[in-house]
Amino acid sequence: MTEQKYNLTSTGLHELKLRKKSIEDRIIEVEDLIQESSLGESTMEDYTFGQLRQERLDLINELAQINAVITNASVNHSVSSSKVIVGSQVKLVNHRICHSFQLVEEIEANPSKGRLSEVSPLGSSIMGKRVGDKVIVKTPSGNIEYSVVEIS
Repeated sequence: MTEQKYNLTSTGLHELKLRKKSIEDRIIEVEDLIQESSLGESTMEDYTFGQLRQERLDLINELAQINAVITNASVNHSVSSSKVIVGSQVKLVNHRICHSFQLVEEIEANPSKGRLSEVSPLGSSIMGKRVGDKVIVKTPSGNIEYSVVEIS
């Protein structure tokens, strides 16, 4: 079976590595709490032994997913400025309002940080577009038209 490849930004890869470290640290904390709980030394009334075990399993699963992404990730340092690809910084205009974001793989998408997923309705509609192209995005409230004004 072929592993999925991920074309991440250097920021996205760095953040995944930080998340990996955070999960590893939390797994150690949870394992300590499980140990205390099994010895009857726990002072945590909010967690039951079963909840701790479930949290540990969830963390281990998330860690495995992150490890798979990191193992199969590549960082593309040469971003085209002639057409929109993953990693492109894009400026769109809609009714004189400028929207600026970076198009990224779904795993590192974070709209509040200006990172838009390539598989989102807007992201997929601008993939491969050039400056001057217009795109129409279907939304629940109707179609929205954008113009690509800058790619870097």
